[in-house]
Amino acid sequence: MESGALKRSLFLELTDPFDVRARGWVIRLDPPGIHAVVRRRLFLRSLASGLYVPAGGRRGGLPSVPPGTTRVAPLEQVSKALDTEPLENLRRQPRFEEGSLLSDLLGEFLEGRRTDGISFAEALRLLEGVTPTMTPDPKSQKRFAGMVGAKRDVSPIRDETIAAAVAANILHGPRIRDFRRRWKERLFPPEPRSHPLLELLEEYEFLTGELNRLKPDGEPLWPILRRNAGAEGRLAFRRGAGLWSCQLPREWLKRADPSWAPSQWAEYLLSIAQHTNTRQIKRQLADGREERQIRAAWRQYGAWLRDHDEALRDVERLLAISIIRTGGTATSER
Repeated sequence: MESGALKRSLFLELTDPFDVRARGWVIRLDPPGIHAVVRRRLFLRSLASGLYVPAGGRRGGLPSVPPGTTRVAPLEQVSKALDTEPLENLRRQPRFEEGSLLSDLLGEFLEGRRTDGISFAEALRLLEGVTPTMTPDPKSQKRFAGMVGAKRDVSPIRDETIAAAVAANILHGPRIRDFRRRWKERLFPPEPRSHPLLELLEEYEFLTGELNRLKPDGEPLWPILRRNAGAEGRLAFRRGAGLWSCQLPREWLKRADPSWAPSQWAEYLLSIAQHTNTRQIKRQLADGREERQIRAAWRQYGAWLRDHDEALRDVERLLAISIIRTGGTATSER
């Protein structure tokens, strides 16, 4: 079990925490349900006893399961405790434990804002950024499944411990230092940036609308597109004050189905404009729709949080910093 090869096999690489699949958990929940998950994940990720392998690794090289949580009590019991016990009893010291995930990601930023507090918008951004579902990437999942399925010489206790760790989404791979750095950088962007998935989705909706408007009842759309493109083969539609356009390849009609609906033509035209294929466009559009739902869920949660002061105080205790309310005021219970 302690061989170098087996140690390496236990380190799992995580999926991108900003991927829609890591952040989509909020879509299925109402604001109180989101708050319950936020509280649990903030609490668990503020611990240093195994829920997170800090940058640089841990002595011994293998992750451990935190006493009193996944080894002794399942995460359901931790969640139940958070929902029944006052947070003051669970976190007597309003700080992150050294070496915890939240300490690595937020410690420096929050320490610099300790006196003045942070805005409500900043707090909501941080909550979204540090509460993704942390799951191993597909290669790591396959590696772990193969290790367990091979029935290697692994003691029942150790095997159970590792399985519990994976179930709790706590293992990180050897590139944790770079993983943490990239995660931290994306938590604090220099300025608000538009999301490429949402931009593509809006572009698709624009094109679909234009093509629906142009398509005659019961007639195919391709003759109109060919006339629009002209001899130069450049398709263009006026969009607001600007112009959407793309250069059609010489045999663009041969690659298309004349009976396509406007939405299918829109996917095809986007694949030409983006120099990719329709399968990739479909996947990105699906991710864009999920991204839109994620943002809507966080907006709803933010509105709910503003109206529930005790819930907002939960977040303040778990982040260990005051959050500025409307009008620039912040609580000062520490």
